[in-house]
Amino acid sequence: MIRILAVMADADRAASVRAMLDTDPVESLHLEQAPDLDAAAALSRRSNFDICLLDCSGQPSPSGAAPDLLVRAVAHEDLQGPFLTLLDSSDPDLQRVSVEAGAADALPWPELVPPLLQRAIRYGFASRQSERQLAALALFDSDTGLARQPLFWEILSLAVNRARRNSDYLAVMMIYLPGLAEASPVIAADVASRMIGLIRASDTASRFEANQLAVLVEGMPRADGIQTVAEKIIAAIDEPFTVDGKTVPIQASVGISMYPTGAVSPEGLINNATTAMLDALEKGGGTFVFA
Repeated sequence: MIRILAVMADADRAASVRAMLDTDPVESLHLEQAPDLDAAAALSRRSNFDICLLDCSGQPSPSGAAPDLLVRAVAHEDLQGPFLTLLDSSDPDLQRVSVEAGAADALPWPELVPPLLQRAIRYGFASRQSERQLAALALFDSDTGLARQPLFWEILSLAVNRARRNSDYLAVMMIYLPGLAEASPVIAADVASRMIGLIRASDTASRFEANQLAVLVEGMPRADGIQTVAEKIIAAIDEPFTVDGKTVPIQASVGISMYPTGAVSPEGLINNATTAMLDALEKGGGTFVFA
């Protein structure tokens, strides 16, 4: 079902639009009407909508300018697009400036028929879904499915703030895996699977760099608990990986930094854990070092 928030002061027009949507043969289209932007924002705060439909008809606009309702809706922090505008006319210049101002599409009331409105809503919804999928791809590593570095930094920053507020503990482990960058996607996925199997659902694993993973462990105050996790990771990675009958050895070197004893900022935790990881690597790998 596609949920549509219609900002329309005219109840008769809203009923007409609802009747057009009810005949869609492809999707279930559910419309909720708000008479103005304040009412629309209140509805949006209580529930999620997939499309925002703006009735910009009857609103005077300066020549060459986008409808005021659209401009205010795009700038409103409680309203999310895609925004579809309904205009008084099929003036191509007005349609153009509406799209330039943030509308996904601009539809003229005089030419509005059910197939046109339904198609515009479906296309707007599909575009939004594609944007979300692309955003997700940017945040997660394609080979391992683990969070990429920007997302890990964000999660770590939130965790540090939470730990500071609650007088809690956390640890960051930086894990160097020589050869991971050149390893096949099958091995990379297997590495990630072994990692995920060893940490809690509340912890976060990341493909921090090509040959480097990072793990955030929250709410574990004792160093021996973190040490146990590190030992399990080293042992799991030490188990040979086999692809097409060939054995590929990978050995983990783990550096650990704890909050608040090792560092009190995300940057300090990452830097100290990385230094400890390099110390572990210099010792020959297959071991861990506390910062």
